[in-house]
Amino acid sequence: MVIDEHERTAYHEAGHVVMAIQLGATIVHASIEPDGEGPHRSGETITRWPPQSDRQVGYASLCVSLGGPVAEMIHTGDVSELSAISEWRVDREQAVEAAMRLAGHRDELPQLIGGAMTSVREFLNSENGWAAVAAIADLLLTHDTVEHVQCLEAVGFWLGGSGEVG
Repeated sequence: MVIDEHERTAYHEAGHVVMAIQLGATIVHASIEPDGEGPHRSGETITRWPPQSDRQVGYASLCVSLGGPVAEMIHTGDVSELSAISEWRVDREQAVEAAMRLAGHRDELPQLIGGAMTSVREFLNSENGWAAVAAIADLLLTHDTVEHVQCLEAVGFWLGGSGEVG
């Protein structure tokens, strides 16, 4: 299956957005507009967290970091290691940084990140989770950049009754 890079980026960013909303963040903006640095994929999701404990923000940030790669893997049907795709470098770095806030020791990182990845995959692969991702991807493909209110309108039906990941 051949997937357009613009579409791949939209699903990737949608994964970040859906996880952020599900875990209580406000979406400052999400964008799939090219950054002008060449033909590679680019996207951005900026979130703002309400006051929470360091552990809560750490776990939520870990899940949001993984949401993009996981949504992309589900969309394309390709299962890859987080370190295998160069475009996921920033996501990987953010996941490790978030996991470091939660881990007592660096040796715990692979298990912590792996467990979070499993939780994120289960949620995004659920009927409501995937419908929310598709709704945000469609919104991004239509408008390139979206903000919190637009995202809430797009996913409200799908995420309204869902429980939190974890």
